[in-house]
Amino acid sequence: MPKKINIPEPEENLRIIDVHCHLPFPRPKNNDRLPSDEQQYRDFLDKGGVYLVTSSIDIVTLNLILTFVKDKEKIGFTCGWAPQTVTYSPKDQYNREWEKWIDFIKNNQDMYLAIGEIGLDFHHAKT
Repeated sequence: MPKKINIPEPEENLRIIDVHCHLPFPRPKNNDRLPSDEQQYRDFLDKGGVYLVTSSIDIVTLNLILTFVKDKEKIGFTCGWAPQTVTYSPKDQYNREWEKWIDFIKNNQDMYLAIGEIGLDFHHAKT
């Protein structure tokens, strides 16, 4: 990619669909300066956002998402299993959570939009 790219400013009143975000997401225990998940969702819609697609990275974030999306019409989700989940989870924890995740995606296909947050890890794993 060239070092200098001229990216034009978005058109005024441009309607946005965010197709990959992580909302809600586990918050830092200390020094959390971000607006709440709820506030970020409202801000997105207030600024012309049309729809959000949020992605889980494991069973924990999937469960957070299931709670967050209840009673919200302008958000959907994908079921993901991120590379860092595979790389950094202890094997026994990984196996337990993987089985729960697989069970969810097999038995709840009408709830999610896609399988996503799956990819090759060129950042966390150095093998």
